[in-house]
Amino acid sequence: MKYSKLILTVLFSSFLAACGGGGGDSTPAAAAPVASTATFPVKTILANNAKAGTLPFTLSGFSSGVALTGNGTITNGNSTAATFEGSPALQQNVTITGTGFRNGTSIPLSGTGTGYYDSNYLPIGYNGNEYIVYTNSTLPSTVQVNDAGTVFTGKRYTSNSKIVPVGTETQTYAVQPDTATTAILVLTSVYKNVSGTVTSTNTEKSRITTAGDLTHLNITYVFPNGDSQVYTF
Repeated sequence: MKYSKLILTVLFSSFLAACGGGGGDSTPAAAAPVASTATFPVKTILANNAKAGTLPFTLSGFSSGVALTGNGTITNGNSTAATFEGSPALQQNVTITGTGFRNGTSIPLSGTGTGYYDSNYLPIGYNGNEYIVYTNSTLPSTVQVNDAGTVFTGKRYTSNSKIVPVGTETQTYAVQPDTATTAILVLTSVYKNVSGTVTSTNTEKSRITTAGDLTHLNITYVFPNGDSQVYTF
């Protein structure tokens, strides 16, 4: 969740500012996904998502029809006690470093942000290139394959003064088949400006287990002009 916010910071501060058919192969077909009948513990999954650590990534995509490539790392700090909007919270700093390439030109990937959570590790806010306040943040205690719903709605501002609105963010979740003991958790965030026009959509996919472990797979950004960026972990 916090990864996608931080990457969005980098997108607007680097690649967007820099913007000025394949053949087949013999790779064997992947096994068909299995719709597990197990339940997956959400609180444990969210807690594991908030653990400190480093996540390497590779970048692919297109900007104005030009291919994007790159690589880097996202570093999760330790969760610490804090306050957000006057209420007790957990906060976690996240940092991204790396290098992207567009049309032979290297572009540094660099950014920091802070995610805020309640005691159940549900997101309640974010502070980075934008200040976001989430409301109605909720998830069931357990999920199963084919479950879906809304995680939160958020109001976005230029800073924590909340004087200048930027727009909104709405995040939904869906649980998709994978194996008999795992599933794919898909978080989709839709960003709109103050006029209600969609400015970007990101989809974050992770593999979850019945023990509550979580492995990040990728984050995909799609923009109305056809640009796309995929961060694969």
